[in-house]
Amino acid sequence: MRLFNRGLMAASILAAFAMAPPAFANPFDGGQASIPCGDGQIVYGPIQLWPPNHQQRMITITYIDNSATGAVQGDNDGDQESLTIDSITDNQVSDDDGKDHGCGPSSKKQGPDWGGFDSQPLTALDPQNITATPWVRAERCARDKSEPRIYSITVSCGDPDSNNTQNPTTVALTVTVPHDRRHAEKVNR
Repeated sequence: MRLFNRGLMAASILAAFAMAPPAFANPFDGGQASIPCGDGQIVYGPIQLWPPNHQQRMITITYIDNSATGAVQGDNDGDQESLTIDSITDNQVSDDDGKDHGCGPSSKKQGPDWGGFDSQPLTALDPQNITATPWVRAERCARDKSEPRIYSITVSCGDPDSNNTQNPTTVALTVTVPHDRRHAEKVNR
């Protein structure tokens, strides 16, 4: 009987370690945000990328209709919802103006700083969630000493009105790449 209890205790300890975030988890990378859109909400993340290692990072953007399980309110009318990634931009100049301002254009080796979307609506029937996964580069301009790179991802969420006409709501989602750790914020996991 004593051996069984030790085995159960060891299994419980291992399960607790498996569920906990790793001790080496980066407190400046990740996070998630939620913003109202259409008759639902957009949940997306990560909202901060660290370190700026020039790697492409997937941003998961999910439209959750208000009639989804656990939502505060919802119409649950089975109509077609839509999510469209309209554009991705950033606040840092990429082309060099000849006076060492800017960070240089994307190279053939590195490629563009964002992609993975084609501006076509993704659709699902209410109350299903819709998920899009564009990517941005964990990159910032080292010459801008205090400025983070701020990616602005513009998305539209639609829900047909009583005339079956889509009336999209457009919102901007923000993903940042801090200049350095001193300017980074800890994010919730």
